Amino acid sequence: MKFPYDVHISSGFVVFRTLVIVYFLQFQIIDLLGIHTSVRQHLGKPQGVQKHGFVLPVSECEFNITTAIEDIHESSPLTPGHRSPRCTGAAILVAVGLLEGCSTTTGSHIMVFTSGPATMGPGLVVSQDLNQSIRTHRDINTGHAPFYWKSCEFYKQISEKLTDLSMVLHLFACSLDQVGATEMRAAVERSGGFMMLAESFESDQFRKCLRHIFCRDKEGFLNMCFDATIKIITTKDVKICGAIGPCVSLRKKNGSVSDKEIGEGGTNIWKLGTMTDKMCIAFFFQVSEEQKAQPGTAFFIQFITKYRHGNMGIRKRVTSAARRWVSSGAPEIAAGFDQETAAAVMARLAVHETEKNFPREVVRWLDKELISFASKFGDYICEDPSSFRLSSNFSLYPQFMYHLRRSQFIDVFNSSPDETTFFQLTLTREGVVGSLIMIQPTLSQYSFDGPPIPVLLDVCSLSPDVILLFDSYFYVVIHYGSKIARWKKLGYDRDPNHENFRKLLEAPEVEAEQLVAQRIPVPKLVRCEQHGSQARFLLAKLNPSATHKSSYVDGSEVIMTDDVSLQAFIKHLQELAVQELETDAYPALDEFTSKMGRVWLNVGIFQPQLSLVRAASCGAASWFLGSPTIGSKISRASRASVMMVHGDENDVEELEMLLEAYFMQIDGTLNKLTSLREYIDDTEDYINIQLELFLSSGTVCMSIYSLVTGQVDDEPSVKPAPRVMWRS
Repeated sequence: MKFPYDVHISSGFVVFRTLVIVYFLQFQIIDLLGIHTSVRQHLGKPQGVQKHGFVLPVSECEFNITTAIEDIHESSPLTPGHRSPRCTGAAILVAVGLLEGCSTTTGSHIMVFTSGPATMGPGLVVSQDLNQSIRTHRDINTGHAPFYWKSCEFYKQISEKLTDLSMVLHLFACSLDQVGATEMRAAVERSGGFMMLAESFESDQFRKCLRHIFCRDKEGFLNMCFDATIKIITTKDVKICGAIGPCVSLRKKNGSVSDKEIGEGGTNIWKLGTMTDKMCIAFFFQVSEEQKAQPGTAFFIQFITKYRHGNMGIRKRVTSAARRWVSSGAPEIAAGFDQETAAAVMARLAVHETEKNFPREVVRWLDKELISFASKFGDYICEDPSSFRLSSNFSLYPQFMYHLRRSQFIDVFNSSPDETTFFQLTLTREGVVGSLIMIQPTLSQYSFDGPPIPVLLDVCSLSPDVILLFDSYFYVVIHYGSKIARWKKLGYDRDPNHENFRKLLEAPEVEAEQLVAQRIPVPKLVRCEQHGSQARFLLAKLNPSATHKSSYVDGSEVIMTDDVSLQAFIKHLQELAVQELETDAYPALDEFTSKMGRVWLNVGIFQPQLSLVRAASCGAASWFLGSPTIGSKISRASRASVMMVHGDENDVEELEMLLEAYFMQIDGTLNKLTSLREYIDDTEDYINIQLELFLSSGTVCMSIYSLVTGQVDDEPSVKPAPRVMWRS
């Protein structure tokens, strides 16, 4: 790749392994001959960085950097049973200090290229000994990641340094294993950096992402902004809560800043290390309690954005928005509701909640918010959940929340901590359209019946004679039906008599290539067949309307899963929403609160019974309940339940949800214990039967052996030698 050639761009080069090596990039012969490159200074533009031999304009050091990259090699053989030594954190510290010494205030970027985790120095992720596995989600949650919290604190300190110096940290990690992206999240996200995870530096994914960083505008300048700030000014009846995205709070308060903080809050000014045309930040506001809004009056919100352009010029943009207050329950509220934007914002809030709570608690929080939403904006007939309806402006929102609950942003099962960090960081900086694709992927169908059409993200969309194009933002999957795949293997697409079949195969390929080309980070393109192993990328996101436990027609597609379907989720939502509306409409139901003490007393009585069952189920049963997974789930539910009772005694809805989850967990545990006991009893009976058979067989064998022994004893103990006759 050719380096960007610009008089305003300077570069340095640092290599790290067991040591951090800083390359001296200046040509010594130039200084000896007295030849110096003159840089014309533009009016109103700052001077470049202070020149020394370690950071120079690209025009003077491109050859040296290219040569240094080509000369990189392993300095010593790797010890068997050990990981490669890497001091990633120390190298980043050296790069920050090097740029700080250049006296640069115009903004700079640090790009880290690594193929493994840090195994030494500050920011340690895992030791060099391969016997110690790298941390997982379970290790982090249970406190069995010895280096995790210390490394996270180290990179938080790095992020503060980057913010003060207007620096941006980018991470390009190409490895089959984790590299420590979770520990580096604070430094990359808060500085506005880019993160990419791939399998190899030779992949097109890495090359396209790197080219995107250095893309240029029509005037030839780098298409990036440096040292940006966003300031918000509001009227007195609006308070600023915070922002979620690649920004940092400067902690500058005024009268318009709310005491309630969401994300990066406590300020009306935020700093961004860099900005691009695709970066998106969510800002949160609340109605002021001091200044009561009057219906019909207007309020204003003004965004003042200041940044340094790629040509090093300072630019300021001001965006003002005016809206009118309406009374509670006004039809303008429903008419102005944007359910797509609301889903994207709720996804960011959910990701923010995962930093403080377990995934199960985040799902419970999402369910509670959705029930409140449906209760407030739904139309229904009292005591009739089947009559529950949502208007067209709200109808898709529950569907978005269903897919958000199952997404990789919250459900971290089958994802490493680094992958989860990459997914969440990408979501918090993407716009509404991209966020919706991540939450609820798109599915298109290609067939002989006509042009491609969008179909439901459901298992019923699978068919042997169609091609499906699946887009989940991070993966683009071309799914061939079983018949299509068989015809393709037979080579019908190369037969001139089957021209339509060839065009059918080409259509999804062209669309998939366009999706891959226009998206950063570059998604992974997967081609799979129906019932193939890689079809899991599609099946994991489909709505399981037909499973092995539900009624289905023989030959139809089913998904082997225990997940609840969208239809069951909506039905349950309707029932809970009507119940909450009834609670609001009929205050007499508040008497249920007085019964909470007896309910919790019953829970306390039930726990000793569970202990008795546990003690009476042999060693295997005790091992099952004593496992960290089940024990942690029950203990977390218990702690959350106790906190809820003491915090808000009137929150009947949350109590019912917690009790339901608690008893479902216990009921499932008891069922498994019962099955285990039955299995043990069956095994014991089987062993007794086998033992009786063995003893009976042994008795018969002993009898036969005694009989044979008695016959042998009747014969002479010394037998005469046989006579041999020779014939000549």
